[in-house]
Amino acid sequence: MEALVFPSEEALQVAMRSGLVPADVQRGAARVGFAKDGAVEIAPEAAVTAKVRKALAGAGVELRDASVKLRDVACWAEVLTPAAVGEPDGPLPLVLFAVEGERSLLDVAGELLRLGCDRQELRVVKSPHAHALLRVVEPPWFVLSRALDRLDGLRAFVPTVPGQERLWTEVGFAHPLHASLEAPDDGLVLMPRDGAWWRLNDGEWIDVDSLVVPIGLPAPSTHAAQGDVPPVQVQLSLARAARPESPTLFVVRDGLRAVESLVRSTPEAQLDNVLFVVSGQLVVLRTRPGREANTMALPGEAYARVLELPNLFAPVEMTVEPPLRRDRLRTWLAPDPDSISWLEPTAKGFTRHALLEAAFRPLSEWVDYVIDGASEVLTTWARSATFDFEPFVAMEDAALLPSTEREAEPAVRNRPRQRRNTEPRLPQPREEPPAETQPRPAVAPTVELPSSLSEAEAIVAQEEAAFLELDASADSAPRRAGWARLAEMYSRVQRPRDSGMAWAHALWDATAEENVPFARRWASTSAVRLDSLLTQTTPNVEQVRGAVPLLLVAAEEQNASVISRAPEWSQFLDRFSDGLDVRSYWLGRVAISKLSNGDALGLARGRDRVLARLQSGLSLDRDVPRLMRITGQANAAGAGTDRALRVIAQLETLLKAFEETPRKRSTLEAPVENTRAYVWLEFAWGFARLAHVDRARQLRDAALQSLDKNDAIHGFLTRAYSARIDQALEGAAPDLPLPPDVSVALTELDTAARYRVDRVRQSSLVIEPRERVAVFGDYLRREKSKVDELASLRTVREPGELLRAIRARMEHLVKGRGPEPERAHLMDALLDYLPLLPEAQALPLLSEFMALAEPLSPRHRAAILEDGLRVAGHFGREALVKQFVLQLGNTIAAVGLEGMEEVGGLLVSGVRSLRRVGLRDEARDMLQRAIAVLKGDDPATLQARLGLASGFMYLGAFAQAQPIIDDALARLSRETGLNISERSKLTRATTQALSHASTEVALPGLFRVSQQLPWTTDNYSTNPHLCVSLVDLADALVLGHVGDDLTLNETTRRFLDEDEYLVRRRVHRDVGGTS
Repeated sequence: MEALVFPSEEALQVAMRSGLVPADVQRGAARVGFAKDGAVEIAPEAAVTAKVRKALAGAGVELRDASVKLRDVACWAEVLTPAAVGEPDGPLPLVLFAVEGERSLLDVAGELLRLGCDRQELRVVKSPHAHALLRVVEPPWFVLSRALDRLDGLRAFVPTVPGQERLWTEVGFAHPLHASLEAPDDGLVLMPRDGAWWRLNDGEWIDVDSLVVPIGLPAPSTHAAQGDVPPVQVQLSLARAARPESPTLFVVRDGLRAVESLVRSTPEAQLDNVLFVVSGQLVVLRTRPGREANTMALPGEAYARVLELPNLFAPVEMTVEPPLRRDRLRTWLAPDPDSISWLEPTAKGFTRHALLEAAFRPLSEWVDYVIDGASEVLTTWARSATFDFEPFVAMEDAALLPSTEREAEPAVRNRPRQRRNTEPRLPQPREEPPAETQPRPAVAPTVELPSSLSEAEAIVAQEEAAFLELDASADSAPRRAGWARLAEMYSRVQRPRDSGMAWAHALWDATAEENVPFARRWASTSAVRLDSLLTQTTPNVEQVRGAVPLLLVAAEEQNASVISRAPEWSQFLDRFSDGLDVRSYWLGRVAISKLSNGDALGLARGRDRVLARLQSGLSLDRDVPRLMRITGQANAAGAGTDRALRVIAQLETLLKAFEETPRKRSTLEAPVENTRAYVWLEFAWGFARLAHVDRARQLRDAALQSLDKNDAIHGFLTRAYSARIDQALEGAAPDLPLPPDVSVALTELDTAARYRVDRVRQSSLVIEPRERVAVFGDYLRREKSKVDELASLRTVREPGELLRAIRARMEHLVKGRGPEPERAHLMDALLDYLPLLPEAQALPLLSEFMALAEPLSPRHRAAILEDGLRVAGHFGREALVKQFVLQLGNTIAAVGLEGMEEVGGLLVSGVRSLRRVGLRDEARDMLQRAIAVLKGDDPATLQARLGLASGFMYLGAFAQAQPIIDDALARLSRETGLNISERSKLTRATTQALSHASTEVALPGLFRVSQQLPWTTDNYSTNPHLCVSLVDLADALVLGHVGDDLTLNETTRRFLDEDEYLVRRRVHRDVGGTS
């Protein structure tokens, strides 16, 4: 029999797609066979014209006798083998299950009912391929995973083309020509992953509900309803609660004096933003609507709006209990829209007060500025003045005046000067200071400490405790004075690192009057000499830090010898600053800029280095003073140990539960010892983060001994985990890139191994904390086009080279090639590298990315906007950040159900980015806008609401987050109702939200999350190596326990937030002023 011989199946596919084989020939039946060399031999039933044969021959298709046995196919499309597309990501709307026997049918239908899936229809077909079919709406993942692995002959199919139910393809595969296939007019066609298509006749579908007959139901007991039921009396009260609303109403009792003091020291422009009413000795102040941000702190008891009602206020830290609907509160407590009502707490509840809104007037109308009283004194003094200059005397190394002199100084300046003698005076000779005179102490009074080192350390510890209890903002004068006093003490007890970092904090927001004295006093404690330091090849960190105050003093004095060597000092600071805290480094860069006559370019480059460091936040070990570091190790005062010990104790309890809890393991799950080893690696990283060094190393060594490192997958994963544990032991930030050799090893894996490794990378944020791993999409892209790896950009250090690499990959986006998910994934990945570029290069790229994101669907555009928000905040572009917040809120509102589960992660990242740059109000606003959108109890919406809870926890609004977390914990505590993917995502979102809570709230909640261990298993294709679902659970729990928000106390958390914001604020301000 003559047959057309195509070189390969791919060549046949090209011929069919291009039209070389006419459509009427493709629709006809044929006989087909496959040669050993991969050639496809087809003998069509329909006649092939000479013209078509000639065209095929020109394309390399031979016409000869068949060399292999041929089988029948109904059409040419049946010849092509479906391509693997990976497991589905998310629930499937409609699935057709094929079961082999009667027992299997009952087992599958019963299991579906047990898992809560009652929307199923069955049909008995008794064909050679299957005994029966089950048509199921949104089947649970547990049953679907059995079909993916064909357990007990079970198979699953989905509609080849959405919207029709006659042509089906096996789940996890797609026909190469699926978009052009036509469904049959009658009957069903099922395309398995291998072999001939199944053709089944039409038949009757039976609803499974009609087959379920309840038995043994007891007769109902009838109860008569009571007629008149007395209403339940509920006493309303005010209860303490964290609320995001800012105070806008202030009640000042005996307020005339307080208001008089306020107006004496406040600019008139700000008084216009405040309204007032006076009633006897009571004064009520209120900020004008819309001008709250332009109003200073006001005296009195602070009140905030209740549920955003414009005319009802309660104390800022209290809310009405029990919680009532907005309309109820308006009707009962603020029915008059023309009145302003506020609630004052009492022992038994609260009292309600009201004022007419029309009674409020601008505060500036209450002020009468008087100037005539001083006119006579001014005239007398002006007439007596003579212009006789005193001799000029330069005070070099001038010290800060003692406190008594400083207090008296304003009075001296304000007295009219006495008339001076008009006789000419001889100029006085300039007094030269002694050559070896050391700078006098710039901070007074001098700190006195006992001569005994142990007694001195005890006094230092007391001073640290007092500093931690100081109720003052991070940039306030009391804080600067406290840092200066601590710096003096640290230098006396031989703690140069602590002393230097304290001086850097004191100088950071110092006033012009404080700058030079602080710098001189710091310089006096420095043990280095500038002229000899440049000759050293390996100076230590303290020597480099010691050069900073000397450079600051030299810049103020414009020391000619230091100015001449400013380029050398610039190179010195950049070369040896890796271990230097970010504040000391920046103060050094500012000093060098002044020495270089305002070198704006050098300062901008220094700013880029600082921002690159801050990409992962402040380093606890490098940038945070020891007294503020309250984590796994005690601080200088011995505090903070109990918190970490409680976390370590619970981690040990959970590790024991992972090792000993009996589980319902699937038949295909990997050997227990393999999965246990990866659980050990996860917990080893957690112990390393808590500075529990010996336990971390013990678990890592035990895990490495249990795994075959010669296996490609085990080999890479053990290297990656070991690198992460080493980074944690060194105190490095958890989201640092993997070492270059490990990143390169990832790109060298073959396709199958890379797919399995990516499944673990997707489930373990310990290994991959930053990149969003799209396993199936990446698998397909590697299969089809072998595009280059974005991971290679991590090894690029030179900004110009990185810019060119990003530009090269952007061409794919500019030309609009590929499907939208692929373009969005590429855009999302490239945006992660913008903070590594200088601002002048990064911001234009950011604008281009935002323009490219405009045509994307809301779910993909939201992710790009969140990345843009982070980049804009990183470079201190506050106006751009606010613009992105507004756009992100509007985009989230447009996201449909299919993208809802991604919203939670965007909210968490967005809130974290905004809080790090000091925009807490914008973060709260973004969360409040999301509340109106995120409603519902389905898993996707609940996951998004957990992102909302995480954001509220992060901002300290625990009361608004707790109900959402309780809903999630209740859902996770049930064995049924969630498929594997939904359970994993809810678990991750819940632990992330709890990681931002206080230890008292977080630890019990995380323990409840672990109670789903008995039924944690899966049937993923990675099972020959490990159970991904169990490692995923371990990863989520470990990260929930060792996140900075849980292991740090509230003082340290607040310090880190404020400190990073203050660092960014000054850096951007200095560069802007210089530029």
